[in-house]
Amino acid sequence: YPALLILLAGQLINVASGPVWLILNMAGLVRYAAIGLVVGAVANIVISLLLLPDYGVAGVAVGTVTGLVLWNLIQLYFIRKNLAINASIL
Repeated sequence: YPALLILLAGQLINVASGPVWLILNMAGLVRYAAIGLVVGAVANIVISLLLLPDYGVAGVAVGTVTGLVLWNLIQLYFIRKNLAINASIL
């Protein structure tokens, strides 16, 4: 149950950031989309592996959410920098 609540919080942040991956791909900025994806995936793996022994499934959920949020924030940064638009709902 705690892991599901952590993942729910991550999905809410994911939705709030908007369709960042789609916007970068449609604008032809696939390189920036890939950078965000790789950084998010590496963060997910590293944090999940570090938290798994002590916190179990909840630790992996925290790693997953951290990677997802980092991925979205990096892509949101590239959208604002290169396209000068705000894709988030905030």
